Amino acid sequence: MKSWSHGLLAASLCLSLTGCASTPAPTSTPTPDPENLPETVKTPTSEKVEIDSARGTKIQAVLDLPADMPEAGYPLVVFAHGFQGSKEESGAFTDVAKGLAEQGVASLRLDFPGCGESQEDFMAYTLENMHDDVASVFAFARANYKLDEDRIGMLGYSMGGRVTSLYLSEEKIGTTVLWAPAAADGLKSLISMGDEETIRKLIEESADSGVAAIRIWNQEVPVAHDFLVQSAQAKPMVNLSAYTGSLMVVTGGQDNTVTKAITDPIFEAAVNTKITTHLDVPRGTHSLGAGEFGNYPDVQNAVVEATVHFFADQMK
Repeated sequence: MKSWSHGLLAASLCLSLTGCASTPAPTSTPTPDPENLPETVKTPTSEKVEIDSARGTKIQAVLDLPADMPEAGYPLVVFAHGFQGSKEESGAFTDVAKGLAEQGVASLRLDFPGCGESQEDFMAYTLENMHDDVASVFAFARANYKLDEDRIGMLGYSMGGRVTSLYLSEEKIGTTVLWAPAAADGLKSLISMGDEETIRKLIEESADSGVAAIRIWNQEVPVAHDFLVQSAQAKPMVNLSAYTGSLMVVTGGQDNTVTKAITDPIFEAAVNTKITTHLDVPRGTHSLGAGEFGNYPDVQNAVVEATVHFFADQMK
């Protein structure tokens, strides 16, 4: 009894004093149920990339990817900007790329030689080099990503529309959109740089120096002799005549650079397309709502939305 009462007293004291040590009950972190975990929300991505050119230089480009890659691979649209333009084209190209990514379509936008973030001299801006750079961009995409070869497209603006038209025979381009395309054969598309007689005289005079000075948009711009020679020899209408994919041509009613005299023959030539759509924007200047030719956000937005819709609809 004595030993029992002492033990009871000790236990009572221990319970009443805060300084007494006690062993806490073991705790455990519950293992999460994988099936009940919150899903990670995937969003489209946009990143700058450098691509090797056929000339051993680096092509500056932007790759936009949708949140998910379809089982068949990414649909892809390659963008070709205009004369002295860039892969952003005053935000219009950027907005189209974003819209395409939201529709599940990947895109690559590049700066041609001497334009945008390109580190090359503008004298490398020739049709041949631009053609090669587009080919390098497609090669980069195929080397690094799975593409849906049945859903390949191109968007070309102004001189980029000429480059795009000339490239149609190189790839299986199922869907093509041309904004104010300088797609007439020969020197007709360069009328804003001078009439044919003037340009041919510049070609002759620049044969030795390799540099010609054209006048466009109220300023003098040095261009490569080869750019003018290749422009004189180019026949984009031949490719447009043979094109069997889906085609949309966007023109501006106020465009004084690429006039209807240049773009109207496209509709007469493109007789083998799956579908040909013409979007004429009455208030559209050469920049179609963006840039130095007039900033009209509503016009630009209309062109961007129509372009995204056409690609998404035709590349289903």
